[in-house]
Amino acid sequence: MGIFDSILGGIADVGDWIGNNAGNILNAANAVAKAAGGAVLDKQAMEANGDDIMPQLYQNLGSAAGQLETFIQTAVPPPNPGNLEASIGGPFDLTGLWKNPSIVGTGDAPAEVVSDLRNFLTLNKLPLTISSGEETLDVANQIGQQMFAMATVKTSKDGTPTFPFTAIKVGDPNDIRITGGHCYYSIPVSNDSADAAWQAHLRLYSLSGSAFKEARAARKRSLAVKSRRLVITPGTFVNTTTVQAEWNAMTWTENADAIMSTAVNAMSAMTDGNGNPIYQLQTPPISTTGPVYRYMWVTSLSVGAHEALATFSTQIINTIKAGGAPASAASLPAGPQVKITYMNSGNPPSN
Repeated sequence: MGIFDSILGGIADVGDWIGNNAGNILNAANAVAKAAGGAVLDKQAMEANGDDIMPQLYQNLGSAAGQLETFIQTAVPPPNPGNLEASIGGPFDLTGLWKNPSIVGTGDAPAEVVSDLRNFLTLNKLPLTISSGEETLDVANQIGQQMFAMATVKTSKDGTPTFPFTAIKVGDPNDIRITGGHCYYSIPVSNDSADAAWQAHLRLYSLSGSAFKEARAARKRSLAVKSRRLVITPGTFVNTTTVQAEWNAMTWTENADAIMSTAVNAMSAMTDGNGNPIYQLQTPPISTTGPVYRYMWVTSLSVGAHEALATFSTQIINTIKAGGAPASAASLPAGPQVKITYMNSGNPPSN
């Protein structure tokens, strides 16, 4: 499984998906041609091409993506910080084909789309939650609702393609704001007009002030993981094990950061009968930003990789049961999927 589930990114992948899923390939290809600003095909033209419409479809998909990018550049300029002492991040772009978008106007984004938006935010180090007064906003869900609200369409004066567009704005002026927009065009997948895919372009910017940066830095310090060094006799071999915890991205929130930090610190604090550490965490950790977390542990040869994995899993479960994260973490799943991604017996790794 890749990073995204509901959106296809590459032109070849998009074209192949349309070719395999469109009930009427000619109708689908002509929707793409119109968005690309090219000429549509009829049955005679299709027959003249030997009924092979795919080369032209691939070409038009690339041209349509360019038209979407040109449109979004005009529709979504960088934000103006005004008098705020704020820094601008971005642009952050997500492009491709939404395979199963919601019906426009419902204001509801499919859960799979929200999951992909959450992954997109995480990849670009954008916050998943933002405080606005006494309310905590789920950024991915807010963006999804705005993306799938009733879009506006502006009439083009020069004959270039124009697209349905929704503006996006999430956040608090005193904290951080995520602004941007989403444009798309519809590609029919079947004879049902509601059954369509969207080739789309999402562009976001962030506008953050000093208070937000200080709060994020303080949070990062509070979630720092600690490591205790093993007592290793020179020339002695050790076991090195990398373990991974992957949360369900559809329900994962930043509360999982606190759960993982607490669990890892509890594992680092474990000692044997002589008070010596059992597990040495290699620092800095490989990945401490969800929904996928990876940590490398060093142990004596008497502690195997699968024992390290079992301890890691147990500490995560115990932390969840003990409420080692904010109350809203109670809505998280029972725990992430854990596995070993690397194990080795040999000389201690350099730290």
